[in-house]
Amino acid sequence: MKRKRSIDINKIISKLKQNIFKYASTNILFLSYAIISILLSLILRLVTIGTPIQIKAIICDLIVVLIVGSFGYFFKPKTQFTYYLCWLLFFTGVAIGNTIYYKFYQSFLSINLIATASMVHGVKDAALDKINIFQFTYIIGDIIFVLIQIKQNTIMKLKTLKMVKKDLFIH
Repeated sequence: MKRKRSIDINKIISKLKQNIFKYASTNILFLSYAIISILLSLILRLVTIGTPIQIKAIICDLIVVLIVGSFGYFFKPKTQFTYYLCWLLFFTGVAIGNTIYYKFYQSFLSINLIATASMVHGVKDAALDKINIFQFTYIIGDIIFVLIQIKQNTIMKLKTLKMVKKDLFIH
């Protein structure tokens, strides 16, 4: 009796692996958006407060990323890329802003602070002194996301071309 039960569990595990692989192979755009966003928040935490691994913070980041990303499924596949890229650019901008602001005040940006950004003109030179090229390495995530999309489009075009060639030679 135990033998039959273990076979059923193996079938379930096998089916689960197949479903996960199928999901991962058909939702590369969403998964790359989610992974890059989480890595962006980990790097931000590492650069500012020095500790990237905080389980509660990672779970909160993951919830926000998944909720924002889930709305991408309402769009057609051609516009999903634009949706996810816009959010990645927003997250990148916030990360850059937080990194620069943290160097000044050992705190993070807030919505109220952003509303008073028009008063920065008086201390613009001091803010520019705190900016360095390392703070813009967050943009690498956006570039990787674009490269993934280009590669995915190229693969899809090659698969379509291969299918068209097979149809031409079969008939």
